[in-house]
Amino acid sequence: EFITSQIKSIINGSGKLEDKLADVQRVTGMTKDEVKGLNKSLKEIDTRTAQQQLLDYAVTAGKLGVATAEIKAFVQSTDMLVTALGDELGDATTITDNLGKIINVYDGAGKITGERTLQIGNAIVSLANAGVASGGFIVDFTKRLGGLAGTAHIALNSTIGMAAGLEELGQSAETSSTAISTVLVKIGTDVPKFAK
Repeated sequence: EFITSQIKSIINGSGKLEDKLADVQRVTGMTKDEVKGLNKSLKEIDTRTAQQQLLDYAVTAGKLGVATAEIKAFVQSTDMLVTALGDELGDATTITDNLGKIINVYDGAGKITGERTLQIGNAIVSLANAGVASGGFIVDFTKRLGGLAGTAHIALNSTIGMAAGLEELGQSAETSSTAISTVLVKIGTDVPKFAK
């Protein structure tokens, strides 16, 4: 009976892996051979993260429009950030989705790279470690201000810094992002007045 249960477990695990590989293929547009190659290269990453979770990151990469050539770097960067930010930002899927969406809003769709993901994650970790600001607040504020900040040409690093400063002052993400958005809209309606 033990051997039978082990065989069933292996078959079940193999089926789940095949399903995950099919998901990666579906959302990335990669061929079956390319996905198998990606899976093999993901096994080379020095991590304790399960292979299925790494493939989940690859699925998210596909959904976010990460270029095929950047998927492994994105997965590797995401894995590092999940380890560093896990307590701050929640589960791996939340971290990956949030950082990807922020990059899409500020840098433009299709500009997500592993390096850029790491830069933003490191900035959030640095700010969260340097004061009382939390990574969750910074991400929430940055997402809330995203559309307007992009239109107003406020750089992502400035928005992240502003978020940390506002939380240090005891503000909530919702209230402070609404206040900043209101000011930006008013400035946009009468630039000469506000320039004075």
